[in-house]
Amino acid sequence: LPSSYVPPPRDGTGLEAQGKVPTVLRSRFWFAFDVTGTSQGEITGKVEQAKIDWQKFVATELYPYLLLNSDGINKKVYPRYAGDFLTSLELLDTLQSDLLFALGSVAFVLLCLWFQLQAVWLSFVSLFIILLSLPIAYVLTPAEKLTVTSFLALFLIVGIGSDTVFVYADIWEQEAHLPMEERIPTVLMSAGVNCLATSLTTSASFLANLASVLQPLREFGFFMGLCVLWCFVLITLYLPP
Repeated sequence: LPSSYVPPPRDGTGLEAQGKVPTVLRSRFWFAFDVTGTSQGEITGKVEQAKIDWQKFVATELYPYLLLNSDGINKKVYPRYAGDFLTSLELLDTLQSDLLFALGSVAFVLLCLWFQLQAVWLSFVSLFIILLSLPIAYVLTPAEKLTVTSFLALFLIVGIGSDTVFVYADIWEQEAHLPMEERIPTVLMSAGVNCLATSLTTSASFLANLASVLQPLREFGFFMGLCVLWCFVLITLYLPP
């Protein structure tokens, strides 16, 4: 507890006289780092080093200790904590646990592709082409780093891209009677135009979030809009040929 903490009196006065016992204690802890220096460059270097030391302390010592003592099993004290970097660590832990669901959804989509395309290698390559739109959109997104919301793009683009693959595969089978030199242009004109229309409308719905006043929502909308467009471009360039 802080050195300035004074426990409530237990002499029958105050809240105890009213039959009330304190059950919650709220504390705020401040940490100080020496960032003094003889030049601005030295001060800036010490500030950056202090940030690194603080994050290392929180990640390796404080946060594991809080997790160990926050389960509430056979304990009378239940700590509740908050902090900027603590929140980031909690989000990373949540994302790591949700990654299992992402892998499960990707595996399910892969089985659907295999069933639809009747080719194992084509299913894997199609899924790879769909996921390739994520790093391309990330490079083109004008932001230093993406927010946690952008991780939802993995779930969305797998479903949207798979639908585009299914359309191309269906049209390809319908035009099986044509010779190859006519089959590919026909598939591109038929399935390509339809998928282009759906991709543009889907991308436009995400890009509409650029009008939002919330920065995370704007970044997610722009990132997801690029993912949808590049997913269509990559599938169109690869799948019919």
